[in-house]
Amino acid sequence: AEYMGDSNLCLWFTMASKTTVLLLIACAVSAYALSPARKLVSTPKELPSDWEHLGPADPNQRMSFYLVLNSRNVEELEKKFWEVSDPDHSAYGQHLNLDDLASLSSASASERAAVLRYLKDSGLDMSVDGNAVGDLIKVQAPARTIEKLLDLQLQNYRHLMSSAQTVRTTDAVYVPEVLAPYVRSVWGLTRFPPHASRIALLQHTHASQSVVAPRIRRVLEGDQQIQVIATVYCSNGEFTSEVKPKHLCADHPPLVKEFVITVTPANFAPVVLTAGLDAVQCTASKNVTKDPAPTCFISTPSDTHIVPHVPTTVSMVTVYEDNTESEDVVYPLPVFPSPYTSPDLLMDLYHMPLGTRSTNPNNRQALAEFLGEYYSPAELKYFFESSGLPNQNMSSVVGPNNPEKPGGEATLDVQYMMAMSTMVATDFLSFGGGSEIKEPYLDWMFEMDQTPDDKLPLVVSVSYGDDENDWSEEEVKILNEQFIKQGLRGVSLLFSSGDDGVGGFRARDNEKHCHPLSPEFPASSPYVTAVGGTQLSTRHNPLCSDLSRGLTIRCSTQREVACSAKTGGVITTRGGFSRKFSRDLAPYQTDFVESYLESATESKSLPPTGYFNRNGRGYPDLSAIARNYLVFLENKWQIIHGTSASCPVVSGMVSMLNEVRLDAKQRPLGFLNPWLYKVAREHPEAFYDVVIGDNACTIPNFPHNGTCCPYYYNATVGWDPVTGLGTPRFDILRNLVIEPSLKYPAAGVVGSLAMSSEYHLSGLWSLVMVLASTVLALVVAVVYQFVQLRRLKHATSSNSYRALSGPAAQNAVIPGWA
Repeated sequence: AEYMGDSNLCLWFTMASKTTVLLLIACAVSAYALSPARKLVSTPKELPSDWEHLGPADPNQRMSFYLVLNSRNVEELEKKFWEVSDPDHSAYGQHLNLDDLASLSSASASERAAVLRYLKDSGLDMSVDGNAVGDLIKVQAPARTIEKLLDLQLQNYRHLMSSAQTVRTTDAVYVPEVLAPYVRSVWGLTRFPPHASRIALLQHTHASQSVVAPRIRRVLEGDQQIQVIATVYCSNGEFTSEVKPKHLCADHPPLVKEFVITVTPANFAPVVLTAGLDAVQCTASKNVTKDPAPTCFISTPSDTHIVPHVPTTVSMVTVYEDNTESEDVVYPLPVFPSPYTSPDLLMDLYHMPLGTRSTNPNNRQALAEFLGEYYSPAELKYFFESSGLPNQNMSSVVGPNNPEKPGGEATLDVQYMMAMSTMVATDFLSFGGGSEIKEPYLDWMFEMDQTPDDKLPLVVSVSYGDDENDWSEEEVKILNEQFIKQGLRGVSLLFSSGDDGVGGFRARDNEKHCHPLSPEFPASSPYVTAVGGTQLSTRHNPLCSDLSRGLTIRCSTQREVACSAKTGGVITTRGGFSRKFSRDLAPYQTDFVESYLESATESKSLPPTGYFNRNGRGYPDLSAIARNYLVFLENKWQIIHGTSASCPVVSGMVSMLNEVRLDAKQRPLGFLNPWLYKVAREHPEAFYDVVIGDNACTIPNFPHNGTCCPYYYNATVGWDPVTGLGTPRFDILRNLVIEPSLKYPAAGVVGSLAMSSEYHLSGLWSLVMVLASTVLALVVAVVYQFVQLRRLKHATSSNSYRALSGPAAQNAVIPGWA
């Protein structure tokens, strides 16, 4: 039944009793008085396999959740959303302000008032707040109050891998009958939140079972240098607790003298390199209970020639002062040396002129950070200084931020989004932090709804997501409606597509999760832009990558291929087809996706029918480099990989495209996809088409190599569910972003981006030349007409001029002008 109360319990006792009538009357009266009927808004949930139950929640622990009210005019909102997002529609760019959006979409004032009045008059210990759009009510209360209000039991749970804890219920959720006509859902108490960071950062592994050989945790490579991250063992088999390089094994002599690292590229001779103690840095363990050994970073000489972009085996030996050696330990995974990714490399790769920066005070962007991810302003300043970029402070910080505990996710996002959009006002939006993690999405949407129009970020980068099947139909419907409302306000929402290929996070150590293939939400939403990942390679086209026909062709140029763990990418870009959203909801991509499906069917490269939804929304939409990012974190340079890198990079570029539009007195881009696919359709040169790679494999789940699913997608010509449309050419997109749509403007009139003096001068010179040419043409025309009139007068007076018509006139010339 949809409604229930304590009367069900009474009825059970009544059936067991002989005094039926009296008990029925008594139960009816008590049930009515003590427990009003309730409306079911969420069915019971199964506990996810990667969480464990710890026991009942502390009744005094304060929590927050949302009552989601019934929205009005949902169909009209979506219709308006498509109109303002379509470059071919007359309403393109005519976004709504906050007041107009609220008047169109919010629950009625009387309905909101009824809900708020009931909550405030209940006498329960709680605080209540409504959002400006009028469809969310945020309730903060102790656990005991929530249990009484919603007739459920709250429990503590812990994630098995991350040890993060949360409070949730797996019970059915009911709201009091009086709220039933107004409340469609309760959000924040049933869905288990995102559990894993979307980055690959210094993951540890045991490369050897020997207690004497060094234990290689990770190998980093870039710019002709190899760095081995290891635990150093002494000759007696004990690890050293020393962190000063020249004191390594002073606690278990003899001391360490040096390390010998052997680098063996496939089909090339091995290179033996010596790393002295001056090339070693060690840090103490952060968790001495779990892993007491210090971690040492051992670097090869920086001037060594290492063959790039080929699978390379790395091994290491410890040499002690008595000239004895440890066992040789081999890192179990191949590495693929390639350059470090820095702002300079990205600007060069995507054709962003050096010095590109914002001067428009109306341009604004934000990063949404979840689950206790923080950044350090001091580290951000050092990153800018080291990258040759002007220093810039965060415009605002919403929510918690602990600069003493910066996280890899937030640090990566902040440093690279701001580097790619120099001097654009940037907001740091932090949600779901603390020891108890919680559902962050509606916290973020609530904050966006509270933001006035003049402070609204026009671009938001988000590096979080979950498997689509972790979301209920009602949950994705609610979030999609929120995304539509942000698009109506002119906000571009970009989400990273994921880092574990077609299998997703759970497939890392269990191939059963490869069937069916697992899409990711919110990246799979038709109402956001999904960003995949690439890596640099010399095997970027079929000629360079075909090693099966007897002749190995080594190409020298570096271009992009799909980022994949099997080719040394560490992560694998995720993509595919939604199981929840039909492609009818994403009309902007229909021709691209159908072309891909036709081609892939013909080449027999599609997964079997039961593995994916052929009619689903395809993602990602576009991509960028996702490997080998240099990030200044914890006061040292570290390497991070992931679509968590590519998403803020593309987001920063979108902010600079908005700069062009704002300078031209046009509205921001808003929801990007209709414009992106229109550009790709009419100007394919605006994207670099990535045609090599696949998304078969997960991130390696050390000490294992991860899982490579038997069925997956391949990158190919045109759009594909690996890298989307490809990677952006900023210089071309900048010239196409001004209306009228997709026509190259004249040189020197593309907005007033504040670039280097070279760009200012070249644009000014072009304008001067155009004006000079125009004046010269006018002078010539006037002289020409004057001469014509004089000749005509002369010819008439001498009877030498004859009126011509018909065929003869086509060959006639004025006397003296041949």
